[in-house]
Amino acid sequence: MAIFKYNKKFRPANDVVFAIMFGNSNMFTRLARAITGEKIELRDVVHTQATLREDAILASIRFDTFAELKNKRIITLDMERSKYKKARLKRREVFYATRAISTQDVVDMGYEELKPVNVVFVLTEHDYPYAIQHVGLTDLITHEIYDDLMNVTIVYVKTIIKIYNEEQRATTSNQNDNGYDSIVVRVTDDMYTFARFFAISNQTKADQFFTEFGLTDLGKELINMYNAAVSNTTYLEELSKSSYFTSRLNEAQLAYEREKAAEKAEQRMLERNIPNLLMMLPPDKVAKALDVPLDQVNRIAARQKLTH
Repeated sequence: MAIFKYNKKFRPANDVVFAIMFGNSNMFTRLARAITGEKIELRDVVHTQATLREDAILASIRFDTFAELKNKRIITLDMERSKYKKARLKRREVFYATRAISTQDVVDMGYEELKPVNVVFVLTEHDYPYAIQHVGLTDLITHEIYDDLMNVTIVYVKTIIKIYNEEQRATTSNQNDNGYDSIVVRVTDDMYTFARFFAISNQTKADQFFTEFGLTDLGKELINMYNAAVSNTTYLEELSKSSYFTSRLNEAQLAYEREKAAEKAEQRMLERNIPNLLMMLPPDKVAKALDVPLDQVNRIAARQKLTH
């Protein structure tokens, strides 16, 4: 039996498992600190969609986990493992951030009392040149921060792993070069451990994680907490069917179906138009006219046995 008891349905990046594990104050704090690089001191307990109180601040928004800090800032941590189009994710991230502000109570026009929010999304399926992307309100001319009220932080798991591995190789090959610095950002050991954990998608990767991180404090804690979280599959199944998780799943499924339908409609259009255009134009000009890759034109032409 593997020491890391991987569950295919409830893998580490599953939002239900994420809510359970990072509803733990210590684990929430450690991940938030690894992402932001800031000192994280909680003012109260971490709120999650697994144990959310009705009177909790931000209860009307579908965050996986969130907490208020002693400095009266709010930080949220959300897991996203679907590969939606970046444009849709951007709008969702901004929507969540603005909702996290607009749902706070404003008493007697006291807007200065609004709590600044940092909405964090951990993405497992998207690539980006930077490991962690920080978005805020800035003056477009001076580039100075206009207000620190709204912040969005996007964590790219794949990029973190890639950058960390590159830094390790560079450090090994330049051991006497103490001035070495990454062209992007130096990823901390904790952030790399979290990224490797979230990237686990099968038992082989789980076993690799145990071999590499099972003796470290953070790795051991992640494994133990994950094993505990997935030990009661009945509870996980019930939780995944709760109103929050089912409505979010349905929302995701609808978005996915709409995206697939649009892709199929576009493919049908190309199947109709490309043969007609190939009767008048060479493949490269057809590709340019329709703004599609040349190999796509050639594939459709070959499938329909067309030649120019």
